[in-house]
Amino acid sequence: MKLTDFAILADENINPILVNTLRDNGFDVAHINDVGLGNTPDYVILSYAYNQNRIVLTLDDDFGTLIFKNKQPFIGIIRLHPGHLIGNIHIPTLQAILATDIDYQLPFLLIAEKRTDRIHIRYRTYTT
Repeated sequence: MKLTDFAILADENINPILVNTLRDNGFDVAHINDVGLGNTPDYVILSYAYNQNRIVLTLDDDFGTLIFKNKQPFIGIIRLHPGHLIGNIHIPTLQAILATDIDYQLPFLLIAEKRTDRIHIRYRTYTT
């Protein structure tokens, strides 16, 4: 599967600039504030995304604890790092993710880290 095959749930720390950038690229993106989940614990957000067949886009690393330690089911998680709330900082990171040719297998975790000179992308399929 390609990333464009997935609907996305954007965490509350995802700037509207990023949400709009994804929408402009044809993605089905719901922001948690749009679905009434603002100020909601991450385990509820992850459960909602799973039930709605959406991947989570976040700046938080808490979702890793939920999936690896607590074994909470999920479709996919994309974590952008570092966790800047300024939206345009992550646009090059999103562009780098979109430019990859990853064949996504469910469930998956992708961490994209913007470094000084490049963007480092780590992808793994989660298995129990």
